[in-house]
Amino acid sequence: MPHFRALPLALLALLSLAQASPEEPTKPAPKLVIKDKQLDFGEVIHGRKTVISVPLLNAGTAPLVIKDVKPSCGCTVADFPRTIAPGKIAQLKLEFDSALRQPGYQSFRISIYTNDATQRDQGAYCTVLSLRGEVRTMFRLLPMGAFYGEFIHGLKAVTKTVRVVGIDHAKGGFSLTLATKLPDYLSVKIAPWTGPAGQRGQEIRVTLDPKVPPGQVNMPLEFRTTVKIQPALRFTVAALVNRRIMGPGLVDFGSFARAEGSKRLAMIARRDGVDGLPLVKVVSPYPWLKAVPNPRDPRSLNLELEVTAGAPPGSFAGTIHLLFDDPNQAQLDVHVTGRIRSTLQATPSILLLPKTAKQGSIVGRLHCAKPLTKVEVQPASCGLTAQVTATGAVIVLSGTVLPTQPARLILFSDVAGEERVELPILPR
Repeated sequence: MPHFRALPLALLALLSLAQASPEEPTKPAPKLVIKDKQLDFGEVIHGRKTVISVPLLNAGTAPLVIKDVKPSCGCTVADFPRTIAPGKIAQLKLEFDSALRQPGYQSFRISIYTNDATQRDQGAYCTVLSLRGEVRTMFRLLPMGAFYGEFIHGLKAVTKTVRVVGIDHAKGGFSLTLATKLPDYLSVKIAPWTGPAGQRGQEIRVTLDPKVPPGQVNMPLEFRTTVKIQPALRFTVAALVNRRIMGPGLVDFGSFARAEGSKRLAMIARRDGVDGLPLVKVVSPYPWLKAVPNPRDPRSLNLELEVTAGAPPGSFAGTIHLLFDDPNQAQLDVHVTGRIRSTLQATPSILLLPKTAKQGSIVGRLHCAKPLTKVEVQPASCGLTAQVTATGAVIVLSGTVLPTQPARLILFSDVAGEERVELPILPR
């Protein structure tokens, strides 16, 4: 009896072996191999370029596709192969320009994106290399550049001095020649200089003129040198140029309910050290935007800004003009922006159409906090229609075809100031 019970199990085992498929062959796949991910370009004289070549081996059985190579700041990709066949080696070439960096030790990261799914150094399909080295210079700068900090437009010229001392090959003396074309608000003078300990060098006097335009100055100056091993020297001129009277460039009210309004505060201040803010008039771009000055001290005031409750709904952007009785600066502009939410509170505020729809089907639906008197879709030629249901909801119905261009849903109500509100209808 036990023999007959075991027989069906044996038959099932044989049947299962007969039906089992042979093991599937391994799918061809690429395999990126880099012998050393820690790269060192050694020493580079400041101002020179160097190229680092990195061998890339495809040890896989399918073509390796290199989709992109992204270095961090300070290094660029000179060349890289797009495809590497199985078993082949190709070169990734990286270029480092030391003129763009300050002297000293440098380190960078290079991210290589391929179709090799086993590479996960920084997310899927990503291989990361590290590049390091040292930028050497034959010169010591005191300080490292002409840094002005805050500079007041129209006030007075300011001169910064940079002393350049020779070291190593430049220790015996050298001369400099300006190689950069200067704007009309910048001047440079170069003269020999000897330090208190007998160091031989050059003194560079950089003068920033009051007519420099407001904003940021970040300009490299390049000089030719008589030292063959380092024929170029570079440092930066940097300044933040402000007007005599300053205020915020932009006041953002954000998004707020029409019924509540919104308030903001903007500080206006003198930056030239003179007492008195002779403000004559404030011109607002909108009748519902109030701008009231409130003095703080002899050199500053608070500009109290208020969008009054009940202002028209929608986005706004404008400029408040402050007019001064000042011969050096007659006007200051403060830009304002924001979005006033409608009292109707239509949800959603944008209707996105489906890709396809049958004629007469509902392709959009929204609800409003206030009752509507009528709805319509414009342009009428877009084929869509709209209606208000018994429950107060708004539905949009498709025509024979869905529009391929944006349309507008028009909401009509008895709410003062919101008798007509437009909402966008967007095709996919």
